[in-house]
Amino acid sequence: MFSIKILLKFNEVISIHRTPDNETCLQLAIKNRLTVVVEALCQKGVDMSISDASGNAPLWLALDGGDEDIASILVRYGVDTDSWGEGPEGCYQTLLHKAIDENNQSVACFLIQRPGPGGRGGEEARDQASPLHLCCQWGLEDVVRTLVEHGANINAKDSEGKTPLHVAIENSHHSITCLLLCHPGLDLSIRDKSSLTPFASAMSCKNERAARAILDKMPTAAEQYDKRGRNFLHLAVEKGDLEAILFLLSVGVDLGSRVRDASQATPLHLAAERGLELPLRNLLLAGARPDERDAHR
Repeated sequence: MFSIKILLKFNEVISIHRTPDNETCLQLAIKNRLTVVVEALCQKGVDMSISDASGNAPLWLALDGGDEDIASILVRYGVDTDSWGEGPEGCYQTLLHKAIDENNQSVACFLIQRPGPGGRGGEEARDQASPLHLCCQWGLEDVVRTLVEHGANINAKDSEGKTPLHVAIENSHHSITCLLLCHPGLDLSIRDKSSLTPFASAMSCKNERAARAILDKMPTAAEQYDKRGRNFLHLAVEKGDLEAILFLLSVGVDLGSRVRDASQATPLHLAAERGLELPLRNLLLAGARPDERDAHR
């Protein structure tokens, strides 16, 4: 330890010296869990941006090694907690993206909870959509909870216009779906590029649990209309989707709702027009009125 203290007096030695494996003093100290040495190096102004031969930033080395004490020291001395770098297949990602990609929840939570000086590094936690989308895709519930608690944009859209809730529903992560549905700022009317709301996504991928959970929060979700003036019951009847029809009947949708176009057809009209006996039979059993008239009477 005495020899280390002597060397630390010479800033130039700290900056240029490398091991035969091309490791810097800081990288070597982190890998050997020398907490005191790491702090001394930081006090001397060591460069904390130099990655190792594998492209790993010093902060990642500490966190991946399970040493949050050293990681906290690096953060305290202003390390870049975003640390953008090359990821899989040439993509460009932050340390938070990397942690989520590798399903490392403890590292992800550390990065979210400890933004750098002046908020630097916390940007990923506060308003970037991608980390939250990734967590919803991979089912990382603890990280989702931490992101939401730290102000992540719950209504952000990805390149396909999907919100994190869309992604959680499509990947059948029910606990995450429920977690997101509890957020007071959630907007259930957002449509993706396919014009699907979260409820429509749940219906599309046959995720009945998610659909029911959405209806518990927003009872009118099943009555939403698309650009053609059709609601979910109209669409289910047009497709002859008996499973979807039975689900919608079970949640009490309006059996007399009319298509918002020149026809003013009810679901029963649509079933009769297409000769769909089973849908028609179930609509009648559920209480649809056979004497309803469309715009042509």
